[in-house]
Amino acid sequence: MKSIKKIKKLYPTEKGLDVYPFILREHQSSNEVALQGFSRKEMDELSNYIIRVRENIVSDFDQVKKGIKDPTKENKQ
Repeated sequence: MKSIKKIKKLYPTEKGLDVYPFILREHQSSNEVALQGFSRKEMDELSNYIIRVRENIVSDFDQVKKGIKDPTKENKQ
């Protein structure tokens, strides 16, 4: 089997491992603040919307990369 050279494996440094718990706490705290007052259902809906937005962006970008779509020739509204 042929190896794919584009794949790069990244490993955290010792310092990265040391700061990881801090970064994780900050991430969790930011999420709690951002989602204050949201019900579980609303959080799930928001997550689904974000996933759909990402899919739209990735699909569009893939078309641009392949030359299928030229954003400079799109109709501006």
